[in-house]
Amino acid sequence: MLPQPIFSFENFKDLATIVELKRIQKQVTYFCTRPLASRVEGLCEPYKVRLIITEFTKLQLIGEYVIQFLDIVIVKGKNEPVKIYEVISQGRANKEKQIELNLYEKAHHFYVKGEFSEAKNAFIYLYNKYEKYLYKLYKKRSQELLDANVKEFDGVFKFSSK
Repeated sequence: MLPQPIFSFENFKDLATIVELKRIQKQVTYFCTRPLASRVEGLCEPYKVRLIITEFTKLQLIGEYVIQFLDIVIVKGKNEPVKIYEVISQGRANKEKQIELNLYEKAHHFYVKGEFSEAKNAFIYLYNKYEKYLYKLYKKRSQELLDANVKEFDGVFKFSSK
C-alpha cells in the first residue's frame, strides 16, 4: 500500500510547490528523453513513495527540499542508468530525519561496494527503527545478492517492466 498522497500541507507549504515540482520533472525529463518521464513516474509503486525525481530534475530545483537518494536504475527501454530520488518535504530535514538519511547513506554505500552482509544488517536496523519500505527492499536485495554469491556489482538495478 502506498503512503497517503503527497498533496498534503504537512509536507509542502502549498499546492503550487507540488505543481512546480511536477512541471520541472516533466520539463527536464521530456527534454532529456520523453519516455523517461512516464517510466520514472511509474517507479513510485515499486519504491512505495509519493514523488520520484531524477538527477536531472534535482539539479533544476530551486529552494530547499528534503530529498533522499533512492537508487541508480535502468528503466525498461533505456540503456543508461539514472539516479532517482524521493522528494520527502519542502524545507530542511529535522535532526531525526537527518540522522536517518545519514544512516541510509552509509548502508547504501555498503550495498554499492558489494558488502552485502554489512548492507543487509544496516538495512535491517533502519527498517526496524523507521519502518520505511525502502529499507525492507534493500534488505531483500542484499540477501538475494548474498545468496547468489555476486562478486562483481555496479550498484545499478535494471527494471524489466514499465
